[in-house]
Amino acid sequence: MALMFSRLARNFARNGYYPTDELTLERTLQALVPASSGRMRILDPCSGEGVALAEVAHRLERDRTEAYAVEYDKERADHSKTLLDRVLQGDLMDTMISRQSFGLLWLNPPYGDLVADHSGASQYQGSG
Repeated sequence: MALMFSRLARNFARNGYYPTDELTLERTLQALVPASSGRMRILDPCSGEGVALAEVAHRLERDRTEAYAVEYDKERADHSKTLLDRVLQGDLMDTMISRQSFGLLWLNPPYGDLVADHSGASQYQGSG
């Protein structure tokens, strides 16, 4: 775990749950600008409790933003459902998402050496 941000390392032992830390979220939100017109669909494919994506939706003008999420853990998915428009509780690898369905994809760190595919996920064919 040498490449993982130290402020995120504390989350490593929490069943693979890595909530976006406040500093990262705050800096990212500052870089986002709402679209000049129309609606936007945003997706977090590993939403956790949905807090980060809810903040993103608020920053992008909540009434013009549709927030979608996928979360494997039932308890966290249930919490996400209280904050977001649509939440699918299930395995992302079994989810089919059409091309160009979303204008923004939220993927939070840690990245570091956790990006290595030790699970074989890159070879996963899905069941859908």
